[in-house]
Amino acid sequence: MAGHNLQVVELKLAKLHAQLAQRLLNEAEKKSLQQTIEKLQAALDHQRTARELDPQNEQYKQDARKTEQQLAQKMTEKGAQEEARADKTLDNPDPQSWETKQAEEHLKTALADFQEAKALDAQNQEAPRAKSALRKNWPTFSTKKDATSSSKPKKRLRGIPTRLSIITNRPWTNSRKRSL
Repeated sequence: MAGHNLQVVELKLAKLHAQLAQRLLNEAEKKSLQQTIEKLQAALDHQRTARELDPQNEQYKQDARKTEQQLAQKMTEKGAQEEARADKTLDNPDPQSWETKQAEEHLKTALADFQEAKALDAQNQEAPRAKSALRKNWPTFSTKKDATSSSKPKKRLRGIPTRLSIITNRPWTNSRKRSL
């Protein structure tokens, strides 16, 4: 009797997870790319839970697979956007150091997005092509970053405490005594 009740509860819980996933998928259609990805990830979590609770239900398996494909497509799209942001900086002949750091972060994010897209959907042909193109451009980025960092003069630190320690031959300390 208890085993039967457990099965009934699991089936109802699976149905609730599937309904929550469907609601999230409907909401995802009207959102920005980042919000869509978040909604798809949440929906996929619910679908996977439903699939685990009711492994005989083929609809849950198909829904989860379809959401994985949609999420992979959106992750590929996001990766392409991140790569385009980095390319804007790479096209700049003399980028600032913060711009090159930001471009490097965009490239890292793009690579992670492409890897996640490939992990979600092995049939996704766009993600591996974009990932390999990104890796081909990475040396260009590194070379450009090294060239810009070596061409700029480095700012000299004021180093007043260092000069004082050299003159007095003792480590620099704050001359004011702390009152207790």
